[in-house]
Amino acid sequence: MTTRTFKQFGQGYGATPATIAVTLDSVQIFGGDIATLDQPVPDMPIVPGENLGVELYSWTKDLAFQGADVLQITVVDGTFLIAKSVANYFKYIDPALPSGPYASSGPDNFVPFYYYTADGEVVYDALSSVAIDGVAQTIARVPGEYGQWYWVLGPGQTLTATLNVIAGYESTNIYPPVV
Repeated sequence: MTTRTFKQFGQGYGATPATIAVTLDSVQIFGGDIATLDQPVPDMPIVPGENLGVELYSWTKDLAFQGADVLQITVVDGTFLIAKSVANYFKYIDPALPSGPYASSGPDNFVPFYYYTADGEVVYDALSSVAIDGVAQTIARVPGEYGQWYWVLGPGQTLTATLNVIAGYESTNIYPPVV
């Protein structure tokens, strides 16, 4: 049985270490200090193409899992910016060949693992129903920018959200092609 690995990127900011606690469906998957930069949080929106953050933690699921998990991130100390969420074994469907053959991102290529369509654009953002300290949050997307939304949390704040997952796909046809 193939296991799929998910990774969360982000960054702590400030002069003191940032400490977070993360649960997925009420099971703690990470707790501790995260990489911290002694500088202010970048202004939002983030410059397109700017890759903020480092890998903070990972978790695994069965390759066939699809659906939703309840995510909770609590910032114990410091300031935290949650950035991209990625996984391996993403299923690529060629629009010219919607019935297949399909390709997989394979075991070593980590890419966004959930998408939906909004206003005719594909949005790669696994988080929905986001609330910070119980207050529902809205996203003011900029046309043409459809990646994962970045959220900033201060000391003592808690983000809750639905983490959406599309099932993984294992294949010898790897995309992008390995050269």
